[in-house]
Amino acid sequence: MKNKIIWIIVVVIVLGGLIWWSQDRNKPLTSGEPIKIGVIYGFTGLASFWAEYAKNATDLAVEEINKNGGINGRPISVLYEDSQTNPAKAVSAYKKLVDVDGVRVVVGDVWAFLVNPLIPLAEESKVVTISPTVMDASVEGESSYFFTLGHSMQSVR
Repeated sequence: MKNKIIWIIVVVIVLGGLIWWSQDRNKPLTSGEPIKIGVIYGFTGLASFWAEYAKNATDLAVEEINKNGGINGRPISVLYEDSQTNPAKAVSAYKKLVDVDGVRVVVGDVWAFLVNPLIPLAEESKVVTISPTVMDASVEGESSYFFTLGHSMQSVR
């Protein structure tokens, strides 16, 4: 239960911060139009176990935010895509969310081999992208639009 509460708190903080940072400067903050967030997780394939926990935490956070008026009066709308635990499918999902659905923030995926191909896309599209779990040492490439909540792991001797 304690881990679930921690995940919810982390998701709420991250979503709120990312939405504020990436808000469309041309739209009034009180327009009432939903803020679309894209989420890519491996709902099928080897990562499905992790994806369901992450989806549940995201849904709880979004429900809580929307129940309390959203962000500056704008509700959050989450669009989920399945990477199928496949890097090529993760790239396709990212492009769909950004190019077709018009999201301004993408959250996901949870494994480095799925996230690394998304980093150049984040830079190219100028869309804030965050991985909630990838360790920073596993990140290949750089983008001022990519962030990870993963932390460094050091062995203790």
